[in-house]
Amino acid sequence: MTGNRALLMNFVEKFLGTVRFGNNDFAVIAGYGEE
Repeated sequence: MTGNRALLMNFVEKFLGTVRFGNNDFAVIAGYGEE
């Protein structure tokens, strides 16, 4: 499932670029990706 992981990372990068102040939301997404 490396493809899904790549898509997730790409989404995270786009999310950070769009909403840099959403640190809390990023933490939730990062935690979800870790699991």
